[in-house]
Amino acid sequence: MVRDHMTPNPVTIEYNVSIQDALKLMRQNEIRRLPVIENGDVAGLVTMEDIRAAYPKANPEDPDAALVYPMVGEVASRNLTWVSANDSILDAAVAMKNAKTSALLVSDGGNLEGILTDTDLLGVLIQLLRTQFETWIFQT
Repeated sequence: MVRDHMTPNPVTIEYNVSIQDALKLMRQNEIRRLPVIENGDVAGLVTMEDIRAAYPKANPEDPDAALVYPMVGEVASRNLTWVSANDSILDAAVAMKNAKTSALLVSDGGNLEGILTDTDLLGVLIQLLRTQFETWIFQT
């Protein structure tokens, strides 16, 4: 189930925060994605790649950056893909592939419960392959 592999209660950021502060928050938490909150609801998802693509020289240590760079909500993707915490990992992987995204937002009852990333799915794949490999070794 998605619930077993997602990051629960993901770090979020408000829509009107500067991308400078978003970069700092990502670096502090060692993450590459932030759900963007506007008026209490998830309004988008901003990734490190979104910020780099829009502003390749963005420097969170530059005190003048806030004057130049837009708010995080302006560069966030609003094309979101949601899954349920009770969905299977297979269904989540198919949804991620079909949406051509690197992260799925996880909802349970309409609220943001977690985030499932491509890295999380790679962890599941590694577990499966390791189990399969160990089974194969012991059968030969």
